[in-house]
Amino acid sequence: FATLEITIIPNDRALESKSLKNYLWSFRDSAGFHEDITNVMADEIFNFLKPRYVKIVTRFNLRGGIAIDVETERRQTT
Repeated sequence: FATLEITIIPNDRALESKSLKNYLWSFRDSAGFHEDITNVMADEIFNFLKPRYVKIVTRFNLRGGIAIDVETERRQTT
C-alpha cells in the first residue's frame, strides 16, 4: 500500500532487482510507523551495500484521509 522510489549511487556492490523484491516483500506483514519502516530500509540497504549515497522516498496510500510521504537519505562521509 505504498509506492517506493529508491535512488542509489553505488560503490563496490550492486543490488539485484530480484533480491530487492524479496527484501521489500519481507516488510509485507511488518507492523510499525511509516517513518520507522522507511528508515529501517535506508539503514539496512546502506549498511549492507555501503553505497556512496542512498535515498528512499515512500508514498503511502490514503488511510483515514491522511496521505503520508516519507523521504530519507544516507551518504558516506569522506
